[in-house]
Amino acid sequence: MKLLPILFLTSLLLLSSCSKDDPIDPCEDIVCLNGGECLQGDCLCPSGFFGVNCENMESLDPCEGIVCFNDSPCINGVCDCSNGYEGPTCSELSTPTGVVLERLTITNCHFVDANGASYDVGSGPDIFVVADLSGVQMTTDVRQNISSGDLEFIGFGAFDGVGLLKILVYDEDIFSNTFIVGFQINANQLHIQSQSFTFTDDRGMQLDLKLGYLFD
Repeated sequence: MKLLPILFLTSLLLLSSCSKDDPIDPCEDIVCLNGGECLQGDCLCPSGFFGVNCENMESLDPCEGIVCFNDSPCINGVCDCSNGYEGPTCSELSTPTGVVLERLTITNCHFVDANGASYDVGSGPDIFVVADLSGVQMTTDVRQNISSGDLEFIGFGAFDGVGLLKILVYDEDIFSNTFIVGFQINANQLHIQSQSFTFTDDRGMQLDLKLGYLFD
């Protein structure tokens, strides 16, 4: 009869000893979502998911979080910089490599010279414009026998480089070209895409010039 209590006490001690030695599962209360697996208490997330419990889905848009400045779009995670800007976020200013004469408008063009003599006897002036950038010249077409003092020249072409630009207006004669009016500007404005200039002479003839800048 004394043997039974001894066996009972021994069993309780063994059970108590076993329960203390059982390891605690660190993943017992961890819930991993979206196919994640728990390892040592941490969720290992499959590709495309992140977070403590793999609860967040990664964006499929490579441009999410990408900031591009100066009206530059993001394409496949990379900023595609607008003309005149460069750098990873298009925040750095570029230097132009050329200049193009986009448009020249002449208002109140002279029909006579400063002494009142007509440029062309018996007809209106034959006007053309020369653009000179640091010695390199471009010449427009000739507007024959003009009857209005308002003219517009579009698309001269592009100069390779920037620098001192002269705009010269002439009347075409049979034996020589008569200079009417001209002005010069420093066409090396950096970091801008276009620029406008206006020149008016002492007799009211006005030239409006729009330049565009070229970038590599």
